Amino acid sequence: MAFSNQELEDYLLETRVTFENVSTHTSFKATILDFGYDENRILEGVNKRVEAQRLFRLYIEKRQQKLGLKKKLDALFKAVYGEYSGHIQRLRKELILDEEATEILVLNGPRDRTRSGFIEMSTNFYTTAIKDIDMFNKIQRFGFTVEKLQSGLDGVEAFAVMNSQYEKLKGECQRLVVERDEAFKDLRRWMAAFIATCRVAYKDNLQTLEEVGIFVLNRPRKKEKVDENENQTNDAEAQTQTEEGQ
Repeated sequence: MAFSNQELEDYLLETRVTFENVSTHTSFKATILDFGYDENRILEGVNKRVEAQRLFRLYIEKRQQKLGLKKKLDALFKAVYGEYSGHIQRLRKELILDEEATEILVLNGPRDRTRSGFIEMSTNFYTTAIKDIDMFNKIQRFGFTVEKLQSGLDGVEAFAVMNSQYEKLKGECQRLVVERDEAFKDLRRWMAAFIATCRVAYKDNLQTLEEVGIFVLNRPRKKEKVDENENQTNDAEAQTQTEEGQ
């Protein structure tokens, strides 16, 4: 079962209050000591909560970094893709009769808009246009310079670096989600056993459990079933009274 960040944060607050209350409730600690919950075992639960909180906060921090970097990455992609796409559109028309140049520069066909696909395709275009002397001579007359092509390539390389950083952060977030969820499961298992024990220890005094932040909800009362025949009888009587009134 997946939980939202707000639900996890609420659970951390709830358990923090419980452990803080337990630590100051002398009679409560004395009672549960007979059920196997000494200071060391309670500390075990506290440490599980601390670890869950650490991973939760670390994930939130990394997630914010990832979202911020994603925004920058999208903006940079729009810029470098737009520049590259403009070069391709122009050269498709300028070199429409030059099949060899069209094939070498891969001017025809759809553009790959995935980040990795774009990096590979645009890098190939820029490096070929710069390093292939014959090709450069063909497109130079259309206003292409080494400086302009190199600038485009530099933009793609900067995008590739940022994309690598983003993928690393993305991987860290995915790893932290797994570690965070496992830590919360571990904490919940400990708390479930602790609460079950406390309910047994205080089965005749549930109010004490509420004093340490363990709330035992009353079971909702079941709605009484209404006899179907009785409904039909009441409906018939109501109809008769209506007709008599008329």
